[in-house]
Amino acid sequence: MPELRTMTWCSLRQNSSALLLLISLNVFFHKASLAGPVIRLPQLTYGGSANVTATAGQTAKLPCNIQDLGDRAVSWIRKRDLHILTTDIFTYTSDARYQVAHPEGSQNWTLLVKYAQARDTGVYECQVNTEPKRSLAFYLRVVEAFATIQGPRQVYAKVDSTLRLTCVVNMPTTGSEAVALSWLQNGEPLAADRWVTETSQEYVTSRLTISGARLRDSGAYTCAPANAAHAHVQVHVISGEHPAAMQHGAAPVQHCVTPHHLIVTLLCFVVIVHCR
Repeated sequence: MPELRTMTWCSLRQNSSALLLLISLNVFFHKASLAGPVIRLPQLTYGGSANVTATAGQTAKLPCNIQDLGDRAVSWIRKRDLHILTTDIFTYTSDARYQVAHPEGSQNWTLLVKYAQARDTGVYECQVNTEPKRSLAFYLRVVEAFATIQGPRQVYAKVDSTLRLTCVVNMPTTGSEAVALSWLQNGEPLAADRWVTETSQEYVTSRLTISGARLRDSGAYTCAPANAAHAHVQVHVISGEHPAAMQHGAAPVQHCVTPHHLIVTLLCFVVIVHCR
């Protein structure tokens, strides 16, 4: 009989443990069903820099990346007047320069400001309609671009020498995009293999090389970026020594004193004294 009681007590303990586990699981799943599905909030990140610089006349791009958007709406707000520019892919302003680029299925919502102007400078906000709202701020700076050719406006070079002209344009670029820039001589385009163009975040630099200069290389040279004011320089290719008059643009006036002049001056002085 003692052995039977022991077996019965062990069985009861095992059954109680199993029952307790079953009750605990039941409570857990019941609470989970009451809590509903886990809601993931949207995550907004910069697709590039928070500070964007664009050249006047070009398209400014403000890339906003959004993960876990779900069925929520994305809006772009202009902060200076709290104007809603776009919602999803629709534009809500009479200024058609504002558009959103959103490839289907992507996480990227890029605000495009076409033909950017200096007055477009300011803060723009990428916003998702959660409660409270989640947003990301961008600062757009639009600059007027212009070209400058380094050195004097009148350039002189000897025949057979190598002449180099350097043009700098304050044109912001990403460093990877192609820059439309050309050089002209007397209004006619030069061959593209005669210059090299480099880009940085703030400037475009183009260097034109004229090897073995000839008299026909004289003329007006223009650095002509597509979206910036042009720069000009006048090149003079000469043979022989470099005249001082050409350096300054005009021949200096020289006053020479000869013996004849001295005699005439002396006679005038004598006549004046005698008359007194």
